Amino acid sequence: MLFVLISGCHCNDNRAELPPPPPIPAPKDTPLIRVLIVRAAETVTVECSRRALVNKTVPLEPHTSLSFSLSGDKVRFNNSNEVAPDFTIEPEIDGTLIVEGMRYRGVLRIFVFEGKLCVVNILNLESYVASVVGSEMGDKFSPAALAAQAVAARTYALYYIQKSSLKPWDITTGTEAQVYRGVNIETDSARDATCSTKGFVLTYEGKVFPAFYSSTCGGCTSSAEFVFGGKLDITPLRGGVECYYCEKSPYYRWNTTVPEEEILKIVRTSGAEPSSVKSITLAETDIAKRGKFVEIVTDLGVQRIGIDKFRASLGYNRLRSALFTVEKKDGNFIFSGKGWGHGVGMCQWGAEGMAKQGFSPEEILKYYYPACEVTRIY
Repeated sequence: MLFVLISGCHCNDNRAELPPPPPIPAPKDTPLIRVLIVRAAETVTVECSRRALVNKTVPLEPHTSLSFSLSGDKVRFNNSNEVAPDFTIEPEIDGTLIVEGMRYRGVLRIFVFEGKLCVVNILNLESYVASVVGSEMGDKFSPAALAAQAVAARTYALYYIQKSSLKPWDITTGTEAQVYRGVNIETDSARDATCSTKGFVLTYEGKVFPAFYSSTCGGCTSSAEFVFGGKLDITPLRGGVECYYCEKSPYYRWNTTVPEEEILKIVRTSGAEPSSVKSITLAETDIAKRGKFVEIVTDLGVQRIGIDKFRASLGYNRLRSALFTVEKKDGNFIFSGKGWGHGVGMCQWGAEGMAKQGFSPEEILKYYYPACEVTRIY
């Protein structure tokens, strides 16, 4: 009874139309990428600002709002009796589907995963890259830095496309992967960077690799194996690249003050009940002086905490990197740090500094990913 789908809310008033986004040219053999944009939801609403098809057969008029909810291990449409394992929405005009205020290119698939609703945006890799470049760098960076970002983002995405064929999505959004905000964040400069590097990726010994990057390395990059673990010991990701170009980043140096009681709360999550903290130092540092752990000396002894857990407890926007020193003063701990992010691979502000000095996108990429090749694959 698929005709039930047409019962979505139609609002065919005279509201102003958002113009469709400019097309982003992509060769026919451009890969598709599946991006998880909603995870673990109870309900999902999708707005179609132009005509669309549901499950390739049921037409929807412009300004239709669709609602989806859970029905056991299936998806229920518009609180009706219509349920299915999944629903796919394909717009007549690219970039006219809206979820939580964000417009997306490509198609949307709504399905159940681990008892919750998920939404995956399926689109061609070039369209995805344009949004990532806009999301990660905006439009204030130089063309060469944006082009380098486009190649790194495309490489990172393709690596996960190749790894995830048996999974329901290829990549997530946000800082745990690459920031992706759909059409809303695309800029003319991001689209230009994408088009000018169309099909180009980074390879090492003929294979793409996860081309990590971060906002500001703070003077030296770290190895992927040190930061993330796993089998990532390849020359382009071994770190140790001295960066002389990111000093103009607003995050090159930073300070944050944390009350002693806040540190005690973190320590107490392990079960210990100290009453005071004497000092905090980084432990197991690498060539860039980033640490894997913090050692917190309390009145009950030394507590060692993984750096990711410690940063997450204080907030990544507060403790911007794992490169810092700590001083205790007047019952507070003053963190003096450098950089923002994990510090692996390309330094985005360093790329901008190099671009300002006249380096090409290829020169920037080969600097931060030693021994890599810039290869066109489509």
